[in-house]
Amino acid sequence: MQSFRSVQRVGSQFYALGKSTGIRASSTNIAGGGLGKAWADKEHAAENQYFNQKDAEVLAKLASKLKNHTAPTPESLAQERQSVADIFAKHNTTPSDALLDELVKFKFNH
Repeated sequence: MQSFRSVQRVGSQFYALGKSTGIRASSTNIAGGGLGKAWADKEHAAENQYFNQKDAEVLAKLASKLKNHTAPTPESLAQERQSVADIFAKHNTTPSDALLDELVKFKFNH
């Protein structure tokens, strides 16, 4: 039979393991007891919600960085405006400046 000291030592090792790895020793005991599946489902749902929120935050930051990197420069806007004007000229149509600006703006905002 084990002495109280050896049991206490083993218990403290599990406690230290739980603190260092983020493992909760109680979750396995509770999940195996009367609460069972309901408790485990609640824990999984809370964990999924937390990580989904973190993923959404990371994706929002990434999207804003991507938008900053893909923002058109004044030179590219002028080049696109000229390209659109050339398309209209090819069809013997002269667009207004407002129409050209609106078409270029539409292209880069969608």
